[in-house]
Amino acid sequence: MYVSEHDVENLAAWSVRRVAQAMKIETDWRSTIELTLTIEERDPELAALLSSFLDAYRAWFDEHRQIEATGRQGNLSSDEQVRLRERIDARDRTRAALSRRVSELER
Repeated sequence: MYVSEHDVENLAAWSVRRVAQAMKIETDWRSTIELTLTIEERDPELAALLSSFLDAYRAWFDEHRQIEATGRQGNLSSDEQVRLRERIDARDRTRAALSRRVSELER
């Protein structure tokens, strides 16, 4: 798999920081946890979008990791293909929703 656990963790931290910056929250020298709590305080709806995206991304990654662990990449059953497609769609849908909301903040 081309995406590692470390990549997923980096994406999560970058996403939190990106949302915080769009909200004009000071990000220097602040942890991901601190920024997440500030985002939640200031805009619970945006925090929920961020959480939904990160959860969907993690579910997609975990699905791929499971497929890889069983050696079934390229040889999935119909059910596995459907489940993977659902994970991909959720990841893409939540990313697009979060991206739109962040773009609105930056206008």
